[in-house]
Amino acid sequence: MERDDEVRCIAYSIWQEEGCPCGCEWEHWYRAEYIWERQQEQPAVSKSKSQPKRAAKPRTRVSATGKKS
Repeated sequence: MERDDEVRCIAYSIWQEEGCPCGCEWEHWYRAEYIWERQQEQPAVSKSKSQPKRAAKPRTRVSATGKKS
């Protein structure tokens, strides 16, 4: 999909989210362009794949007397 087509889809979504107001076409278009540009700056690899997974915290055991081991 070309840039203008993608921006048009984003602007349409914004228009719908705002309740389909009249007279806000340019505001929606400029906001959609801004959103589209931010999306292009993000790396191609998804964030979930690029972030390292956290190691699980070791569990401390509590004995029947309430003391940690």
